[in-house]
Amino acid sequence: MTDGLGDKLKGKAKQVTGKAQEESGKATDSPEQEAKGEQKQTESQYDETKGKLKDKAGDLKDKLTGS
Repeated sequence: MTDGLGDKLKGKAKQVTGKAQEESGKATDSPEQEAKGEQKQTESQYDETKGKLKDKAGDLKDKLTGS
C-alpha cells in the first residue's frame, strides 16, 4: 500500500534539509540556524511516522475487507 508514501517522502526531504541547515549553522556559528535544522529533523520524524501509520492502516483495511 502506498497511501503513506507522500508523507514518508516529505519526511525524508525535511530530514535532509534539516540536517543541511543544522550543519550550515554549525559551520557559520549560527545557533539559530542550527536549532531550526534540528527542528526540521524532528518534524521529519512526525511525517515519516504518519506515512508508516497510513500504510499500516491501509494494510489492515485490506486484510479486513479481503482486498
